[in-house]
Amino acid sequence: MKPLRINVLGPPQIELDKQPVRFGSRKAVALLAYLATMPGRHPRAELALLLWSESDRKRALGALRYTLSKIKAVLGPDWLTVDAHTLGLAWEHGPEVDVSRFRDVLRAVDTTPRAQVHLPAQIAELEAALTLYRDDFLTGFVLRDAVNFEEWHFFQAETLRQELAGALSHLMQLHVRRGDGAAAIQAGLRLLQLDPLREDIQREVMRLQAASGQVAAALRQYARLVDLLDRELGVAPSSGTVALAAQLRREATASTAPAASTAPAASTAPAASTAPAAPAAPAASAAAVATTPQTLTDSPLRPHKVPVPATGFVGRETEVAELRALLAAPDCRLVSVIGPGGMGKTRLVQHVAYQLLQEGMSNFADGLFFVSLAAVTQADLLIAAIADALGFTFAGTKQPQEQLFGYLHTKEVLLVLDNLEQLIPVAAILSTLLANTTSLKLLVTSRERLNLYEEWLLEVNGLALPDMTLAPDAAPHRVGAYSAIQLFSQRARRINPRFHPHTALADIVQICRLVDGMPLGIELAAGWIRTLSCREIVEQIQRNLDFLVTETQDVPARHRSVRAVFRHSWLRLSDDEREVFARLTVFRGGFDRDAAAAIAGASQLVLARLVDKTMLQRTANAHLIGDRYLIHELLRQFGWLELSPAQRCAVQAAHSAYYAAFLQAREATQQRAGEAEAIQQIGAEMDNVAAAWRWLIHALKAALHPAADPSGSADEGSQCTLDVPTLVALLIQAAPMLACFFLRRSRFREGAQLFADAILAIDAPEEADAVVVAPLLARLRVCQAEHLFNLSEFPEVIVLVEQALPGLRQSPPTRVLAQGLWLIGLARMRMGDYDGAKPVLLESLATFKSAGDVAAQTLALNALGIVLSNQGLFDQARPYYEEFLAISRTMGYVRGVANALNNLGSNYARTGDYDQARSFYDQSHQLSVESGENLMIAVTLSNLGSVERALAHHARARQYYAESLAITRAIGERRWTAANLNGLSLTLLEMDAPDGAEPLVLEALQIAVEIHSNPDALDALAILGAILSRRGESGAAYQLAHLVAAHPMTLTQARQRSQVLADQLSATLGDATAEEQSDFAPTDDLALVAARILRLFAPA
Repeated sequence: MKPLRINVLGPPQIELDKQPVRFGSRKAVALLAYLATMPGRHPRAELALLLWSESDRKRALGALRYTLSKIKAVLGPDWLTVDAHTLGLAWEHGPEVDVSRFRDVLRAVDTTPRAQVHLPAQIAELEAALTLYRDDFLTGFVLRDAVNFEEWHFFQAETLRQELAGALSHLMQLHVRRGDGAAAIQAGLRLLQLDPLREDIQREVMRLQAASGQVAAALRQYARLVDLLDRELGVAPSSGTVALAAQLRREATASTAPAASTAPAASTAPAASTAPAAPAAPAASAAAVATTPQTLTDSPLRPHKVPVPATGFVGRETEVAELRALLAAPDCRLVSVIGPGGMGKTRLVQHVAYQLLQEGMSNFADGLFFVSLAAVTQADLLIAAIADALGFTFAGTKQPQEQLFGYLHTKEVLLVLDNLEQLIPVAAILSTLLANTTSLKLLVTSRERLNLYEEWLLEVNGLALPDMTLAPDAAPHRVGAYSAIQLFSQRARRINPRFHPHTALADIVQICRLVDGMPLGIELAAGWIRTLSCREIVEQIQRNLDFLVTETQDVPARHRSVRAVFRHSWLRLSDDEREVFARLTVFRGGFDRDAAAAIAGASQLVLARLVDKTMLQRTANAHLIGDRYLIHELLRQFGWLELSPAQRCAVQAAHSAYYAAFLQAREATQQRAGEAEAIQQIGAEMDNVAAAWRWLIHALKAALHPAADPSGSADEGSQCTLDVPTLVALLIQAAPMLACFFLRRSRFREGAQLFADAILAIDAPEEADAVVVAPLLARLRVCQAEHLFNLSEFPEVIVLVEQALPGLRQSPPTRVLAQGLWLIGLARMRMGDYDGAKPVLLESLATFKSAGDVAAQTLALNALGIVLSNQGLFDQARPYYEEFLAISRTMGYVRGVANALNNLGSNYARTGDYDQARSFYDQSHQLSVESGENLMIAVTLSNLGSVERALAHHARARQYYAESLAITRAIGERRWTAANLNGLSLTLLEMDAPDGAEPLVLEALQIAVEIHSNPDALDALAILGAILSRRGESGAAYQLAHLVAAHPMTLTQARQRSQVLADQLSATLGDATAEEQSDFAPTDDLALVAARILRLFAPA
């Protein structure tokens, strides 16, 4: 193989056999750069989204395949490892990658025990690694149409800059230990080129310069630092730096005095045997970090989701040290950072989390994740929020809490749970979470303690302030050393670069005192620096402080200054700005420009003014179109109270109507190629959607049952002026896509509970309203039933839909009626009642046709095909599948095409036409892979396994079944897990390995019984009968074979195998003896039969 070299530190360079190569595609270069920087195998879908984020999934995957072909054409086929799902760089062939070598050296140096360090060798290694760093990561390389790649590029560049800084710091220490002051100074100066505001490094360089006799150079270094801090931050150096400069001046003066001794002055540099303390991880500079907060989603080492600081962190040195010590303590697993709102709790934990991330997270090998809970108010939503942050998807019938606890059981993870105060009543769930995990740690922010036994507290108060004894005319460097003053100065200079803090230090001190050092109050006050002087800001705050103290006695004293800042900001708004802002506080979790205009009447100009006045934050989201706006939760509460109850009700009605229409607009994409985008859009607005849904339910409940809550609040819709028909219409608009969201996200239990709660709230209306509400109740029951179907609760599905049918039949045929009939048919089919399923599914198909819903007809067509095929009526099943396929292809419904092809394959397989079956399965599998449909991928793999087993290709069959089983276990799909276990066990049995088959089929039987999947249970019993026969237990084997062969719910192939076995055993035992063995009857409850069989196989 020709050697491959990839350099990404600097402009990208790719060489094959020492010759530069060209691909004619920047995307090819970007893909290789990513694979070279991120070792391992990566999902194709993830890489497609990274490089073609503006394209739909199918086109992105196609573009990825094309790019791979171009790379292989240039490099040859062996430098990439590629399969159907993943790809990566072929590291086993030894490519030369500069960033890999750079990081290898840094890791080796960092992990070498101090006692084993050989200074010359380690210095040489570090210097060699530093020569690899030609320039910043992928300098000058831009992909303007790949937002996700550009984000990753940015954060990798910043991470590598931090790693370079760490390497230079380490090199500086090694030179000091070796006694090479000149080399240490050079390393320090290079480090300061990266981050000139690092005062600890500035001081070390000054000490080293002085120790080598360059006192004048050290003082010049100090003068440059003073000028830099004044220009950039408007502050003076810290007291330690000032003291060092004063000492150096004294030494310089002493060395030039006439009576000075010829002996050199005592050195202030550390002794050669003492290494300086490792500096803190450098904060990201303003030039290296975007001006809006972003979230890291890629790391060269471990998974994480941590907000990247958008601005420098100020102060809190003591709290940072204490918090890090708590997180490092082995007996501390829950840390609560508590304090009033606006005290900077979130910013503190973000800073510490980001420090840990930059330093490699040695204590959290499985990652570090930030979870915002500002809009979460229920325990089940807390579980969902944590899962979303981890990228964990719920599936199957287990409780979400149990699934999440199992996932985290042994993981070394730090979860940062921000804004937990509204969840304190259910905070005990955190104790349960810790009790069910071994290495998890929780870092929580809250306005009050959680009162849990495991809790360690860290209280956060205001930033450091000059005390009252400091004279107003004190030296600027003494005043500027306090973190509250630094924060005000930094924020003010960001807004007005010409602002000079030293001209108004006394007023700045007073501002910071008036808000008691509260960071939020300081930032809001600084936000007025473009239009008000510091003196005017003081006067405004003073004027309102007295008013709030006297008029708002129920507000805690520590909040009064913040409310004064809010009041001041509020009164400085124009009338239209105040009106718009108050209405905007109806939003939860942010909003976009269109929603703001529709609900609050906000023009783009007013939004811009509110952003300028720090009443709103604007943030860009790479996955959404356009800007998004956020309101700080305290400001939102303040603005909400400025509305009268009638105004609140009106804006909530507008908010709910908007998001009901938002959901309905996305219903048109259901079952089509654009569905994934619609679900993503709903997910981004889920806080608003959920709030709108809750308000509509409460409003309808209040309208239907006014006596139930005579003191109700407008916030819950009890004072709503919308009439019952309007509320019902809005809920009917919202329900289908709300259900679709929970179904597509596999949040089945959460969705079932949401619709159950809605039914409970509005059920049993008065007679006058019953007719109006009946269609809504029917729809809600169908929505709940579909979620319960996915939880395999088939009997409950039938009960719910049958309750809904009278209401659905009151009007002309509708899609919802057809959907309800379809669900009954599916539930009966899964329970093996094919005769009961078929007529209901035929009615469902006719109803879909009457309703004019062509796309939904595919649901009934597919189900009818399955029923007929399961009954062995293969020729009758085929036309239904073919019509399903034709409609899906016409409508561009990729999932439907894959499903139809798969089921046609199964139909041919059951007739013994395995070549035709394999062809259909292969087509279905390829489409499923391209569309990222994990369940369909698993289904097609399982079916391919069945084809190979039927052809006696047992090795290939085992491989297919095992791959499918891994997927179904991962996503929690239990029915296909049972099917795969049955397939694997039957394959092993045919390979004469009954001992390996037995535990698999027993697990399959248990799962099938739990989910009421009778056909899968009968398949398992058929296999167990064969195992008993091989063990010589002919009587028990005959019982099972006879039961399975005679049972009406048995699938054709299992029936045939069992009939053959029963005939063989009957011949061996004799007809009379065999008849005596028949303890089981086809009418027996399969759950009871399974229980007896499981006891039979239980270990003694």
